[in-house]
Amino acid sequence: MSQAYVDAITRAYEKINFISRFENILVHTDFANRLRKTDKKQVISILSELGYTFKVRTPGPEYVSEEVHGEFKFRFVLDVNGGIVLGYVYVFLNDEKIEFPYPNLVFTYKYLLNDVDRLMNPSTIFVDYVEMKMIVKDLLDIYSDFKVAFLKEALDTTNT
Repeated sequence: MSQAYVDAITRAYEKINFISRFENILVHTDFANRLRKTDKKQVISILSELGYTFKVRTPGPEYVSEEVHGEFKFRFVLDVNGGIVLGYVYVFLNDEKIEFPYPNLVFTYKYLLNDVDRLMNPSTIFVDYVEMKMIVKDLLDIYSDFKVAFLKEALDTTNT
């Protein structure tokens, strides 16, 4: 897979101001009071309220949404477990995964800061479903903007 598409992913994150937007999510840190057990039906209900269709993949559970735009497929994965939400973004070109090294958005954040070894307190933690919905909405907004920015960057890559 071409390094140009990996670079396009990085540029897309930079164009959508990923670092500052993700930092707004990192304020959710109440680890001691996190919602330890989540109800899959409640999580699916929240995800559909936010306008996305997710499939549940077990064990996990992981919630997976896929979209195809031309020759690109985007996969957004949420790992919702123990009161913590982790988001992952994968991009495929003609069903071949573009090997961006940090699909986990926490590591994407560290990578863009140029500090992948950075120690971080637990974050993206929710104490109730209202807080979970806020976190997931912010993650989905980032994902939505990322897709648009990436497609533009990928088009620029193929035109040069």
